[in-house]
Order: sequence, then C-alpha cells, then structure tokens
Amino acid sequence: MDPIQFNYDLLVSNTDVARLTPHLSQGKKLKFSIEGVGRKITTKEQLAIIELFKVFGFRMEDVSLDHPELIFRVIENAEDNMSYFGLLVASFKETEKSGKGKN
Repeated sequence: MDPIQFNYDLLVSNTDVARLTPHLSQGKKLKFSIEGVGRKITTKEQLAIIELFKVFGFRMEDVSLDHPELIFRVIENAEDNMSYFGLLVASFKETEKSGKGKN
C-alpha cells in the first residue's frame, strides 16, 4: 500500500491569514508541533512541513523549542486523509470530567 501524500501546499493556501496575523504580531516565542495519526512523520518531513509555513512571516529568531509561548500544531491524520493546522486543534485532559453524575 502506498503512503498517503498530504497536500501541505493546499493546507498553507487555505490557512486564514487574518486569524493568524494577530498571533504573529505579538512577538511571542513559538514552536511547531508536527504530529501524525496512523503514520510516523520523519524529522526530515517535519522540517519540510515547517518550511512551508514561512510564507506567513515566521522568523528563526521567534523560535524557542524550550520555552515557547505559542505552539502551532500540524496534525496529519492518515485515517481520514486530512491535515489540520492551528494553535489549538484539539484539547483533552484525561483528568477532566464530563459533568455527568455531578451534584
């Protein structure tokens, strides 16, 4: 079975720049988190994906891998053949309760 080829150019071109720009103008330290669901994304692939997002003005001096204030996530889901980009793509804490059964 051939690996799924994700169209990251399409993901970048469909990114809502108006919603992204305010975060970039804050001068906060940032990093990218590239995650694969259903497949491993190599370091080389991760770097190539990050390079595509430079069109939005990300600068190397803004990057902090140890103490980022913003974490941009790219999630590649091989199960639904979709890729996602954002500050908060999904959030779940195992300790959170659904609220059911509370008094």
